[in-house]
Amino acid sequence: MVKRMGRLFIFSTIMFVFLLGLFPSVTSAHDNDSIAFTDISIKGNVIKFVIQIDMYDIRVEATPENPDVGDKTSEAYDRFVKESHDPVEKYLLSNIELYADDLPLKGKLTQLSQVDKEDQNQPFAEAVLEYPVENSPQKFELDYNLVFERDSYHVNYVNVALGDLKANAVFVSELHELRIGQMSLPYTLEHFFLLGLKHVLTLFESIILIALLIIGRKSVKQLAAALFVFLGIYSLTLILAGLQLLNLPDHFIHSIIALSIFIVSLYTLLSKKKNLYLWLAGGFGFFYGFGYAEGLAGLKSDGGHKIYSVLAYTVGIGAAVSIIALILYLVLHFVLKVKNLFSWILKTLLLFGIVWFIVRAFF
Repeated sequence: MVKRMGRLFIFSTIMFVFLLGLFPSVTSAHDNDSIAFTDISIKGNVIKFVIQIDMYDIRVEATPENPDVGDKTSEAYDRFVKESHDPVEKYLLSNIELYADDLPLKGKLTQLSQVDKEDQNQPFAEAVLEYPVENSPQKFELDYNLVFERDSYHVNYVNVALGDLKANAVFVSELHELRIGQMSLPYTLEHFFLLGLKHVLTLFESIILIALLIIGRKSVKQLAAALFVFLGIYSLTLILAGLQLLNLPDHFIHSIIALSIFIVSLYTLLSKKKNLYLWLAGGFGFFYGFGYAEGLAGLKSDGGHKIYSVLAYTVGIGAAVSIIALILYLVLHFVLKVKNLFSWILKTLLLFGIVWFIVRAFF
């Protein structure tokens, strides 16, 4: 009986190993080294991130459910590069973080192809990511987290050439971050001031709100007071939000900002006394500060000049708002002399305000 049980155990073990060999796992199908090569350069206002990574690695990481993932034929590789743009882009952007001058960069995948590398006996995929920047950065940071979770022996050879910033690194599971360069205080102040000037235009609702305050003014004194309150309140919340001391949900903020156009348009159209502009400017200015602060989203707290960055950005926003208010005042001073134009502009903005609120709040 014992001998029979022993023979049965041996036979079962042999059959198990045999069946296991018939159905190899996805990971066991990989016979090559887990390796990648990365070149990071800048041309104009675009940082180009080119990574050449083992074809198997990118296929199993980006499209793990693809039945072709273990297929090593050239036809399977062609299908992958032609059909897998979106999952590859999602995987790469989720696991590669780039920072320029303490702010995170937003990129996109612009090219995916198969390449052959000299001295390498395995197929590689080449992915090109492009990241728009304001200027060549003085400080650059890279956090790389591809493959390591599945294969701790993965290696990436990195070369960086961003103007004066140059570096070479070898990323392994224990060390996969790169920090080069440093921002001086004068550069920080200038860079974030200019960033604030440009960011005003991305929050176009503020321009409409300022125009409404100008249209509904009873006097220059009332207008100046309303703009001063608006600027002061949003600057306070912008600083608090930029320093991450106060936060509100983005969806809620954008809904309130859209609603402000409708409410101020309606009040300007129907009210005769128009004595609530200070309250409207201050109340909505509170929420506009959070909207402006989105330009600082992801600001690194270990940069050494964070408070100066936020203050310079706030001053830039304030300067842009003041310039826009002056230009709008001069333009509207003459435009509103046209008969019935006052009512037509307000009704148009009223309709836009309610439509924009619905879009922001429910879509």
